[in-house]
Amino acid sequence: MTTLKLKLAHGTTLHELIVPAESSFEDLKAAAAKVTGVPVGDQKLLFRGRERGDGDAIYAAGVKDGGKIMLIESEARRAEAAARQAETAEEKSKEAQAKAQLDALSKKIDDVEAQIKQNASTEGSLKQWVGLGEVLTKQLLELDSVEAPGRALAAAAATSALAPPLDRAHL
Repeated sequence: MTTLKLKLAHGTTLHELIVPAESSFEDLKAAAAKVTGVPVGDQKLLFRGRERGDGDAIYAAGVKDGGKIMLIESEARRAEAAARQAETAEEKSKEAQAKAQLDALSKKIDDVEAQIKQNASTEGSLKQWVGLGEVLTKQLLELDSVEAPGRALAAAAATSALAPPLDRAHL
């Protein structure tokens, strides 16, 4: 069985397909779906600038070894991909904001902890811890309102940031 090595252009990516010479364009779509992830129903295959029918044999269309086939996705699929990309960018932005808030909170904890270590008075230390508790509660409520894919991670990090100072408060 003779095989053909073809170049499949999909967007800015060039894939290599090796298919039997007797393949149809429908067979090419199935092979293209495997390498690109674009479902067969969302594909248009162009050879020499023209869309070919699924039942057309590639040899009858003049496709030869080293030939170039262009894959075009359906408009709906491209719109979905663009929407997913925009959603991912927004999620990353929200995640970065949550991380920045968490970092600021962690710095506040470190600052108060340093102040407490410098203050030998038990009464002064207790006031610092009460103030810290109020600040942390406010910050956690703000962080809780942030919608991001890493939300659970941020909550876990905030909880772990709280644990050491609160444990030392009972000393």
